[in-house]
Amino acid sequence: MLKLILVGLLLAGLLAALAKINAWAVKRYQQTPDPSGYFVNVRGQALYAKVSGNVIGEGLSVLMLTDAGVPSAAYWPLQDALMRVAPANMRCLSYDRPGLGWSKGDPSQASQAAQDLRALSAALKLEPPYVLVADGYGALIAAHFASQYPDDTRGLVLTEPYVPPSALRTLVDKRSYTRLFAPGAMSMGSSILARLGLARFTPLPYPLPDRF
Repeated sequence: MLKLILVGLLLAGLLAALAKINAWAVKRYQQTPDPSGYFVNVRGQALYAKVSGNVIGEGLSVLMLTDAGVPSAAYWPLQDALMRVAPANMRCLSYDRPGLGWSKGDPSQASQAAQDLRALSAALKLEPPYVLVADGYGALIAAHFASQYPDDTRGLVLTEPYVPPSALRTLVDKRSYTRLFAPGAMSMGSSILARLGLARFTPLPYPLPDRF
């Protein structure tokens, strides 16, 4: 019994230490925004965004959304690789949602986050049509975006969406629906660890997804 108590105390201390290290890493990360991006005011919140491509007007805009607890910098290698093979009329946006990475403000529900993304795109003069590339919780925001702005959305590329396919079908136009995968264990597990402050950069816990 004594050994179990000692092991429990050791694990609790280790988890507390990891949480402290994560909080320190988040604070240090937020203090030095990368100069290659922009801060844009959306609903009184300063959102950090990085745009690749210089096309204004007609063209294709790719909007990238990370999973819960993941800053936009995690998508920069993919963003850079995509732009190396992109057509001349394409531009690409990655950004930090409110309360995440270098962005200020409080996290919002997925439906509001979709509206914020549309406002951010307009402020940066990224015109439709849009293709949304999203992972985990970001896929739920992408689905809401496609539901709210169907005429502006060209397509969705979703990995491990953080919502059952049946719910996504109610949001996305069935004409553009092909196949949507249920959330995987990796996405669900990492989201839980992020909310506990034990994985990734998670300055604030994200709210639960909108219910259906």
